[in-house]
Amino acid sequence: PGALAYGLADFSGGLATRRAPVFRVTAVVQLAGLVALLPAVPLAGGAPSWAAVGWGVFAAAAGTGGLLLYLRALAVGPMGVVAPLSAVVGAGLPLLVGLVGGERLGPVTLVAIGIALVAIVMATAGGAPGTGSRLGPVMALGAGAGFALFFVGLHASPAGSGMWPLLVGRLASVPALIVVAALTCGVRTGTGFPW
Repeated sequence: PGALAYGLADFSGGLATRRAPVFRVTAVVQLAGLVALLPAVPLAGGAPSWAAVGWGVFAAAAGTGGLLLYLRALAVGPMGVVAPLSAVVGAGLPLLVGLVGGERLGPVTLVAIGIALVAIVMATAGGAPGTGSRLGPVMALGAGAGFALFFVGLHASPAGSGMWPLLVGRLASVPALIVVAALTCGVRTGTGFPW
């Protein structure tokens, strides 16, 4: 069910950004997430703290940037390249952070990393020439980095924070996205307009 939900979200998000500005789509997605998160925070327990607030804002900034890049990449590039590339980078960078922090890899993890690297090469090779085919993978890399920093920020939150870092981050990102979406609504500066 989780994979199906992610797949449907990827498809609908990419489709939406082909018809509406990415800031507007992202603002709607983040607002929907905030509404779903509100009743879950008290159920998850935990207590807010200044460290949780700080890491929540950091994670939100990184995750929102990653989501903006991801949805735009889906709009201009092939979904079959963008989705796996951003997923592998999003999972790989936290792995590197863990290694720097002293974690060690087992043989299964090493095999999985090798498969992921081969998958990146296969997914990005042989795309049709054109700006979209070049921009999509580049934006997917940036999106994966944003997602990775989102996970790193949440992991760095104090133990016992519950879902407070997520809530604080969403409360910070939603108003900012709504303002940007309102300011950019209907703005077009020609074919080079990036969003």
